[in-house]
Amino acid sequence: MGIEEIIFLAEAQAESMKRVAKIVLNNEAYQIKKSYHLWLHPRRNVASSEILKITQIFGKFADIKDLDFDLVPIDADLLSLERASAPRELFLDNELSVVTYIANTIARLEFIYGQIPVVFGKGDKAKAILDILNQQRETDKEGEGEEKKGKFDAMIIIDRSIDWITPCISQVTYEGLVDDTFEIRNCVARIDGKILSAEAKDKTVPLLLNQNDPIFKEIRNYTAKGFSKFLNEKAQSIQKSLAEKHNLNISGAKELVMLLKKEYHVLSYHINLKDHLMSNVLPSHSYLSNFKIEQGVFLGDKSSVTLDHIELMIAKGLPFRKVLKMLCLRSLMDNGIKKESLLFLKREILQTYGYEHLFTLVNLEKVGLLRKQEGKSPFPKLNQVFKLVNPDYDEERPDDAAYFYEGVAPLSVRLVEQMFKKGNWKATMEAIESIPGKTIYNDKLNYDYSNKAIRNCFLVYFIGGITHAEASAIRFLGKLYNKEIVIATTNVMGRYGVIQPFEEKMNVVEMQE
Repeated sequence: MGIEEIIFLAEAQAESMKRVAKIVLNNEAYQIKKSYHLWLHPRRNVASSEILKITQIFGKFADIKDLDFDLVPIDADLLSLERASAPRELFLDNELSVVTYIANTIARLEFIYGQIPVVFGKGDKAKAILDILNQQRETDKEGEGEEKKGKFDAMIIIDRSIDWITPCISQVTYEGLVDDTFEIRNCVARIDGKILSAEAKDKTVPLLLNQNDPIFKEIRNYTAKGFSKFLNEKAQSIQKSLAEKHNLNISGAKELVMLLKKEYHVLSYHINLKDHLMSNVLPSHSYLSNFKIEQGVFLGDKSSVTLDHIELMIAKGLPFRKVLKMLCLRSLMDNGIKKESLLFLKREILQTYGYEHLFTLVNLEKVGLLRKQEGKSPFPKLNQVFKLVNPDYDEERPDDAAYFYEGVAPLSVRLVEQMFKKGNWKATMEAIESIPGKTIYNDKLNYDYSNKAIRNCFLVYFIGGITHAEASAIRFLGKLYNKEIVIATTNVMGRYGVIQPFEEKMNVVEMQE
């Protein structure tokens, strides 16, 4: 008996609609009759409806429904919409429906845990989300009594557009390195089976990486020296326990051996993965040269050093996204690139990787990741106030958020830290106001959050994505200042998460016509 009905679960985006149309029209061409159902995430919008009409398949569905997913707990302290397209929708397409959608996710959290009394935030999209949320709060207030105290003491909304620099930098934590090397999607990294085990039969092994893995939980936030030390000590500890099993009775010894073998099986995966990172990735010329240039960007190297390196990357035909990531980093740090240099590099990129990437370059310029240089860079002033570059961090016993990016502290993380370190944003308000984008300082209670004896609970919401290393740094702040922090985000950004959402290939045939 054949399949009579097909349900499409798709993002409400033009590209997704084109794929759906291709399948439906292909079936019709071969006279394959089906009943089609279309469920769109998060909901129907003008763009998706237009594509369905243009491709003439709008009337071919039995029904079209909205599939409104909410925040998904992908880790013990991390909620995500897992919406990889969010940066594009928010900062390029300016989709108001997505802003409303995000505001609704906060409203639903408040429905469950109580209204959040204090809100801080930075960025235009952060302000737009709060405005919609406040309208909903006013509507919900009608006919209700006094508000009850909720779980969260305060919320901090960070708009990704205030700090594009961080996702352009290489991550150096264990989790970050795995992501930069293999890419982690939905907490799963797909790794060559031979790397994890010599006996592996599968070419690719999906490795679940979250707090359910006790080994990963311990090492995810460490840099190379830290996670290598932990894994070596853990292996020695298991071997010692196995050697001492003769001191137990038969039943106890069997139970211990089974427990330790299970733990060692998981441990062996991480040890083998660590060996691969330490032997093949970190010492490689590609990694070292790239990392050296990145560090030089923050330590004051001339722009020409970076631009020469980018030209060499293009000449070698290194991955397109890797080239753009480095180019965007230099542009963001210098408040743009000199006109002549930018035109030259754009021409080199198009000639090497193809003119179909022209729209991608245009999109990167539209959102401000790539631009012609205008005026002085704001980075030196921000660095002076927030100490964004701190080469003196303790590598053995982390005491600063700069640990998670090898001496560079993300601006996004420093803004969160000000709340715990200074008590609020008042002391650094002038510097915060100088960062492009609106500032939210909705603190009627005028509360001081710097008291470590009080374990305040915060919701930190990243609009437009968060990197794995940023999440590690936020967790570190929670431990350092004794705060309970729940991280929420539209998406977790993979190694090229700052470039991919803005990619758009031009049809070269159409261009020639």
